[in-house]
Amino acid sequence: MKNQYLVLSELKRIDEKATRFQRDIDLIPLEVAKLDAAIAKRQQDFATAKSVCDATEKRLRTAEGDLRDREDRLKKAEGKMMEVKTNEEYQAAMKENESQKKEKVGLEDQVLVLITEVEEQRSQLKEVETVVKTYESTINVDKQKLLDEKAKLESLLKEQITKRTHNTSQLAPETATLYARLATQFQGDAVASAENGMCLSCNIKIRPQLYNEVLGFKAIHRCPSCGKILIVPPKDDGRDSGLAI
Repeated sequence: MKNQYLVLSELKRIDEKATRFQRDIDLIPLEVAKLDAAIAKRQQDFATAKSVCDATEKRLRTAEGDLRDREDRLKKAEGKMMEVKTNEEYQAAMKENESQKKEKVGLEDQVLVLITEVEEQRSQLKEVETVVKTYESTINVDKQKLLDEKAKLESLLKEQITKRTHNTSQLAPETATLYARLATQFQGDAVASAENGMCLSCNIKIRPQLYNEVLGFKAIHRCPSCGKILIVPPKDDGRDSGLAI
C-alpha cells in the first residue's frame, strides 16, 4: 500500500507540472494576440496617413486638370482678341481675358500649395512606413520567441503526460480508475496532501481515524470535503524512489 502512496505522490507532482505547463501554453496565444493587435494598430496608422496623402494627391490632380482647362480657355480668349472687329467686342474679349488670367493665377497658387502638401505628406508617410516596418520586425521576433517557448512547453507537457501514463499503470486497477475519474473532474488535480490532520487542498480538518490510516498507508482515502485522494507527502531522504518523475 505504501508503494501506491508513493505512486500517487509522484502523480501529484507530475500533475502540478503538467498544469503549470498547460497554463503557460494557454497564455501564449493571448500574448501573441496582443502583439498582433499592436502591429494592426501601427498598420492602421500607416493606412490613415496613406489615405490622407492619397486624398491630397487626388485634389492636386483635380487642381492641375482645372489649371490646364483654364489655360486652354485663356488661349481661346486671347485668340478672340485677334478676331474682334469692333471696340465693344474688343472690350468684352479683354474682360474675359483678364478674368481667365486671374482664375489661372488662383489655380496656380492652389497647385503650388497642394504640391507642397503632397511632398510633406509623402515624406511623413515614408517615415511612418519605416517606423511600422521596424516595429513589425521587432514584434515578429518577439512572436517567434513566444511560439518557440510554446513548442518547448508542449514538449515538456508531453513528457509529463507520458510519465503520468507510466505511473498510473503502477496503481491498483481500482485506484487507477478512481484517479482517472478525479483527474477529469478536477482538471488534473486529483490528489491532495494531508498535513497536521488537515487536507491542504480545501483546508478542512480530517477525522483523526481517517488521518491516521493515511499516515500509516493503510488504505486509499478521499477527503470527505473536496473528494480528492489524500496522501501524506513522503519524506525526502535523498534516495531515488525508482518511480518515473
